[in-house]
Amino acid sequence: MSEWRSSRAFAEMGRREISRFNARRGELPTCGAKCRDGHPCKQLAMPGRKRCYLHGGLTPRGDAWHMPVWPDRLSKKAGAKVFAKLERLRRAAIQLEGRIARMSPQERTLYDRWLATHRPGSVARRRQLRAEREQNASARDLFNQLNASRPANSEVAALEHRIQFLRSELAARQLQRDIARAIDEKVGVFG
Repeated sequence: MSEWRSSRAFAEMGRREISRFNARRGELPTCGAKCRDGHPCKQLAMPGRKRCYLHGGLTPRGDAWHMPVWPDRLSKKAGAKVFAKLERLRRAAIQLEGRIARMSPQERTLYDRWLATHRPGSVARRRQLRAEREQNASARDLFNQLNASRPANSEVAALEHRIQFLRSELAARQLQRDIARAIDEKVGVFG
């Protein structure tokens, strides 16, 4: 078999395949991204994708897009590959912590908002959560509109004020009761 691979027949077969690929290259989809100079990218898109390997065609997708891909355990140097992968993940986590620590309060707010809307998981679950958020927002808006159109009632405001006062009284009495119980049981710092 090694003799056949080094033969001219093998080289000729490779040339034929390359020329066949180049003949249909114009029919294959190209990357839809723009390069830095503003011109469209001329690279071929990755199979089944719309972008080339330089513009995101290798980015994982599907339900497990956020999960690390581990090397095959039967491959050569599998242990070294796993440890290298763990080290890369550790470094990436440290870099992320550093970026978060250097964020201004406004940037941190935007980042937290982005995290809340970009949770890992299945596409269907993310769509469902997005639909629920939109429904909740529309219900909240409708409720606010109804409350804004309702005239303010002085009796309702007085009752709400009384409820708040009674709740604070209840909390103060519970605190006094807890202190009295601690004194009666002689529970202190040293027991």
